[in-house]
Amino acid sequence: MSTPNADAWELAGFPGRLDVAAYLTADQLAAQYRVLVDVLLDAQEHSLTGVGRDELLAAVRDRIADATDAVTAERLIRPEAFDLDARMRALQDWNVVIRWQDKAKTRPADTFALVTSIRRSAIDRECPWIIAASGP
Repeated sequence: MSTPNADAWELAGFPGRLDVAAYLTADQLAAQYRVLVDVLLDAQEHSLTGVGRDELLAAVRDRIADATDAVTAERLIRPEAFDLDARMRALQDWNVVIRWQDKAKTRPADTFALVTSIRRSAIDRECPWIIAASGP
């Protein structure tokens, strides 16, 4: 007897898809996801409470400007080129980030943090071949 759409190997108890690493291989958007995760990893060194949406966007812009220039950074983060909300929803769906509403004085604001399981060491341990193939 077989279960539709079930991998026999997974049913036998072997680990299956590692969604937390899906952002590394996302078609055409992997670079955006990698910058977001790198920015959030760096933010963990300075904050235990996550990164607000506006602060995240500014950090992404700064990261791009450091690697290229300010004009390129502004062009790459335009809403038609970089849908931050959609990228963060995907990262949340893949269990890479958690999202909550920060009760700001002016308006509620999304705040993001990496989930505990998404650490470079976890990715390195679970799928070092992806890291090696994807570059620095």
